[in-house]
Amino acid sequence: MIIIGAGGLGQETLGILIQNNYKNNIIFFDENENINNLYQKYTVIHNYNDLLEYLKFDNEFVVAIGSPRLREKIYKKVKSFGGKPVSVISKFSHIFQFNKLPEFCIIQPSVGISWGVEIGEGCVIHINSTIGHKSKIGNFVNIGPGVNIIGPCAIGNYVYIGAGSIILNGITIENNAIIPAGKVVTRDVKEFEVFEK
Repeated sequence: MIIIGAGGLGQETLGILIQNNYKNNIIFFDENENINNLYQKYTVIHNYNDLLEYLKFDNEFVVAIGSPRLREKIYKKVKSFGGKPVSVISKFSHIFQFNKLPEFCIIQPSVGISWGVEIGEGCVIHINSTIGHKSKIGNFVNIGPGVNIIGPCAIGNYVYIGAGSIILNGITIENNAIIPAGKVVTRDVKEFEVFEK
């Protein structure tokens, strides 16, 4: 598998794979040429020609980049090269068995996802977050550490929800909105709005 992005989210994703006892080879792709290997064990490649060559032997990839728009752009690009996106889901998360998960998302440890939740493509759900029943999460959403979404809620595409925020039940957050860390969201949030109160 190739983890695209060797920064914080990439290394957290590596940690999930190790905890999940992932047995296949893992390498990184990152355009930052100052990163040559990680932990004296994991190779980092830097250009798209090397990436194309690697995909001929192992086409599984995950994009572990924090920016939702950049994550989507690279996801589409690598998929067009013949890459097969995969979800990386911690075995220490708690997800209702009958929920349908997308082909690509990252779900970190101690995440709780209740019944009837729909999660879009390319979402990253960080450690200790919860998503309540019948909530709908759009594509390429970032849900920060310790977020509580009290379902049912509707979260649009490219939404960023900062650490420790609480989204009360029945709330709609439209596309591209930003919820700063620690907010309690008690009303609907409009498209591109930065929620204050």
